[in-house]
Amino acid sequence: MSGLVAILNRAGQPADSSLLTRMLAAAPHRGPDGFGGWFEGPVALGSAQLHSTPESLGERQPLSDKAAETWIVCDGRLDNRAELMAALGDALPDPETASDAACIAAAYGRWGEGCPSRLLGDFAFAIWDRRRRHLFCARDLVGIRPLYYRLTETSFYAASETRQLLNVPDAALRPNVGMMAEYLSGRLLSVEETLHDGILRLPAGHSLTVTSETIRVRRYDEIKLTRIRLRNDQEYAEAFLSHFREAVACRMRSHTAIGVTVSGGLDSSSVFGMACRLAGDQPGVRAYALTSTIPAADERRYLDDVLARWPVPAHTVSCDDWDGPTTLEQCAMRRDVPDLPNGAPWSILYQAAQRDGVRVMLGGDGGDEWLSGSLCHQADLLRTLRLFSLWKDCRATGWSFDHAILPLIPRPLKRLARRCVPEPLPPWIDPGFAARVGLRDRWQRRPTIRPSTCAQRDLLSALDSGWYALQHELTNRLEAERGIEGRSPFYDRRLIEFALALPDEQRRRGTVLKLVLRRAMGDLVPKSIRLRRTKAEFSHLYRHAIEREGPEARLSSLRLADVGCLSMPAVRQLYADYRRGTADPHALWMIFAIDAWYRTLFT
Repeated sequence: MSGLVAILNRAGQPADSSLLTRMLAAAPHRGPDGFGGWFEGPVALGSAQLHSTPESLGERQPLSDKAAETWIVCDGRLDNRAELMAALGDALPDPETASDAACIAAAYGRWGEGCPSRLLGDFAFAIWDRRRRHLFCARDLVGIRPLYYRLTETSFYAASETRQLLNVPDAALRPNVGMMAEYLSGRLLSVEETLHDGILRLPAGHSLTVTSETIRVRRYDEIKLTRIRLRNDQEYAEAFLSHFREAVACRMRSHTAIGVTVSGGLDSSSVFGMACRLAGDQPGVRAYALTSTIPAADERRYLDDVLARWPVPAHTVSCDDWDGPTTLEQCAMRRDVPDLPNGAPWSILYQAAQRDGVRVMLGGDGGDEWLSGSLCHQADLLRTLRLFSLWKDCRATGWSFDHAILPLIPRPLKRLARRCVPEPLPPWIDPGFAARVGLRDRWQRRPTIRPSTCAQRDLLSALDSGWYALQHELTNRLEAERGIEGRSPFYDRRLIEFALALPDEQRRRGTVLKLVLRRAMGDLVPKSIRLRRTKAEFSHLYRHAIEREGPEARLSSLRLADVGCLSMPAVRQLYADYRRGTADPHALWMIFAIDAWYRTLFT
């Protein structure tokens, strides 16, 4: 995964070249193919490069367009190159070999600040426009590539990781106590704030324009919501297969072998099967899989069926053997939050892929979000008085007020109800601390995406979630540390829009989830997986991570308790419940994680 740094001294003084070097050096893993920098007056741009596509091999960023007087640094990949080339015409002198960064620069030259809406793919970039005297940044619609920024009285800084922004001039290092409360409560809602006061993330689907006097953040585009009506299940499956094939194919543009993370689940097996089909007789697809001896997480028999169907080189590792650094060790190494325990073991697979010379890894992330359907469809059935359908649905899946009634209650009434009956706080959060940071008010943040149906609203809530943003960024960081570029076909914008346009019965029919995907895969996925109803469960990784912390010792020295964030009697009760197996280990692990982050950076 590549990286970028951008500096604009808004007061007009020359940019500090040594600062750019230090910021790039703070994330050296992002530049296995080298680093580059460019300076002009108050502006400095830096690039850390990982070459993953054939067109990127000869690229050296920052890139300049002397005719347009622009310079660009980019971490990204475009998936609509042919369409973009046709629209740009002769704006690119050599379109067949032009890198994706050069295509984005040409798109900016043609459409200015409207260019991000013309781009499909995963990207974050910064462009200095000398004529307009502004720095223009943008991030892809789904938020796969990270972009953080910091604004001080005199300067603007942007980078791919928060650790690169910690020690910039004129910016004190302070914790964002409101976000600390969100993490500790298990409800991450902010898509802009980070744990660091003054360090913000550019939200997915947004652009940012900075001049000497102003800074403007705006949404440049959003997921298009339509409705699809076809004649039968087969037509839906065929239409889905066409979109899915395109989403996988455009992500196989690589100058190395393609790796695919395979679990034996439906989503990753579908990506793997399509990648093998598209590769044909050409070598270049490899499988990487985590296994487990824990029964709830054991998918080996399904994995064996997948590998028997597509006999390509495969590397398997037991996640039970994961013995990575503790939260304190991770925070000291990264100066950031640690990896989530259920994601950290993937580092073993990325390391194996790196040894094999693989740089691109496909995965099945995203299938759950768009294709599992939503029980809030019951509210849509009630709203449209399709009562017989509602009765059948409730018989198959059960009924709840939260799914069938709550989505239909007007927002003002919900706000009134919350004022009259405030939501309970997690008992381990000190009530005085929660009041000081306005935790309940933070929970009332209104979504910015407004779909037409209750089911679409529920499914799209992932794109407007702080958890969703964090998980993408942690995954990106883990991949970057192993020299891997992850690509997820289920996060293709075209596929998302198609999935959301489907009738809910194509996503979920009774207790059968992902109906359209199961039908579309045909012989690409073994029958045992197409009929599978279960999912692996990896909560044991949280328990394993907690035990490695030395929980009794950690509980006796929690720094967050000393500064008034935690109620220790309730934390100890949480630990006792965890020991009895009656408490979700995620909450206890998060307390240790945020305490480690705070202890590392602020004590």
